[in-house]
Amino acid sequence: MSSSTNKPGFTGMVTPRRYSTMTSLRNVTPQAKGNYPQSPSLIRNFSNPMFRSNSTQLSVSGSSALDLGVSEGAASPLGTLDRYPRPSVLNLQDASSYRTESFDSAASSFSKTGRIPSSGAGELPLLGSDIITSIRICPVDRHNNNLWTHGTVLNDPYGREYIHQDTNSNSSSLQQEYMFNHVFGIESDNLNIYQNSVASVVRNVFSGYNGIVFAYGMTGTGKTYSMQGTEDEPGIIPLGMRDLFNMVESNAESDTFQIRISYLEIYNERIRDLISDSQEEPKVREGANGEVIVSPMARVLVTSPEDVSQVIEQCNAIRKTAATDYNTYSSRSHAILQVFLIRNSQSTHTTRTSTLSLVDLAGSERASTDHERRKEGAFINKSLLTLGTVISRLSNSVNGGASSNNNHIPYRESKLTRLLQQSLSGQSQISLLATISVEARHAVETTNTLKFAMRTQNLPTEIRQAEASTNYQAEVSSLRAALVKSNQELEICTNILKQFKSDLEERDAYISWLEAEKSHESAISRARLRMEELLSDRNMEIADLKEEINDKEKIIYALRSSQQRRELAELNQSKIRFSKFRDLPNKYVPEESEKENVNC
Repeated sequence: MSSSTNKPGFTGMVTPRRYSTMTSLRNVTPQAKGNYPQSPSLIRNFSNPMFRSNSTQLSVSGSSALDLGVSEGAASPLGTLDRYPRPSVLNLQDASSYRTESFDSAASSFSKTGRIPSSGAGELPLLGSDIITSIRICPVDRHNNNLWTHGTVLNDPYGREYIHQDTNSNSSSLQQEYMFNHVFGIESDNLNIYQNSVASVVRNVFSGYNGIVFAYGMTGTGKTYSMQGTEDEPGIIPLGMRDLFNMVESNAESDTFQIRISYLEIYNERIRDLISDSQEEPKVREGANGEVIVSPMARVLVTSPEDVSQVIEQCNAIRKTAATDYNTYSSRSHAILQVFLIRNSQSTHTTRTSTLSLVDLAGSERASTDHERRKEGAFINKSLLTLGTVISRLSNSVNGGASSNNNHIPYRESKLTRLLQQSLSGQSQISLLATISVEARHAVETTNTLKFAMRTQNLPTEIRQAEASTNYQAEVSSLRAALVKSNQELEICTNILKQFKSDLEERDAYISWLEAEKSHESAISRARLRMEELLSDRNMEIADLKEEINDKEKIIYALRSSQQRRELAELNQSKIRFSKFRDLPNKYVPEESEKENVNC
């Protein structure tokens, strides 16, 4: 029996699991494993959280316990469920007021009417699949005497699970019935929890819805173990990633997918990106459409579950952990792993991005004696208290119980609630795994966890598929036209650029020519100046030479004049001697030597 159920406010298709019931009566003795029955849907009655001092030490009675464990394929004596999976009821009874006939009367009423006795609380509403609340019982040492040892889980044919308390008149303020989708006993493994509580969320994320899975509870009750698991027993995160990648692979022929992840840590009210190496603290701001945006935040592309495991392993190595009074390796920070699935449909030509948030909350605990642990615990408890306040007020607003003075939702009082604002306000499918301890010393913490899980069921839900491109063809045509126009503009710009380059080259050549001309003219100018200098020097030399020539000519003239006068004087003397010699021809005959002188 599998049906597609359209829940009000949930536009997607949800397929519940097929369940049938197996009814049996049996005795549960202290020799049972860990003082708990073998069935994962059966846990023993444990004491009222408001226990009195005389009921802190509890022992297992020999009373019969009703076990309505889930069994695939078994015939149901109560008819067939047509809408919801079968959940459970957990009775929390005070040891001092424990009634030996409680199990028998419950079994009789359940067999006759198919209903669970409500102790006067009235009929509880059905749970929708948009919010899934689950309880996981943390295994404890079976030799521990401080256990709540009375309780049982019953499957309700109306698809509800309760944790039921029978209280005395002094504790009437305690809620008597807690209603959940699933209660997992100590025999339940991570795969069982994932298949019943988380697998549908992952499937819806694949279909385009947003989803959030978070573990809440006291430190040391198995939150991180449930979320991450071990190599031998993978937790919710690796199982979810395996399913998501299997679905991607199965639809790879018709659609294309891209998966990215981010991993944030909130430690002492400071956000830290565990993937990025940047020391800058991411800031939380509000987008244009009211969405919560974390920036800067790294989103790593992953192609297989192994990629995710490797990233988580590297990030967990630097995540804040420390030993506390209750847990040797306690997470001292809230860790938020976000998976972004981007799906491109080839048939509808739409693109849709859905987000799966996997949150491992730090555990609440009592004040530590260590200063650093006490400081961390104060921040952790503050953020968890704010988370509880936000959920409480959101639940009251849905139930019409919010007053005008108390309708403010304090998302901004904590980084945790600020980051989870969209998920808590009804825009995501929610799966809460609340981990509890059955030790008597943790009674108050367990009760608070149960109340928190109950309030979570009343959160407002208005889940819609993530927005997609609905007019994809028109957008493609528009983009193509814009691309053609851009290509034309690019071609024009390219031609202009080519022309500009050509003009630039011509201008560069002209500039080079001008520079060459300028250089040539400069050389000519320098040569002209040099020639002028040389010419000036030559002119000066010529002037000097002319002056020297004039001087020499004057000297020559003077010399010539002097020579001429001397020659003239000599000539005159010669004439005089000649005339004397001519006048004396007869006086004597000159000697031969004198004749020669005369001839000269």
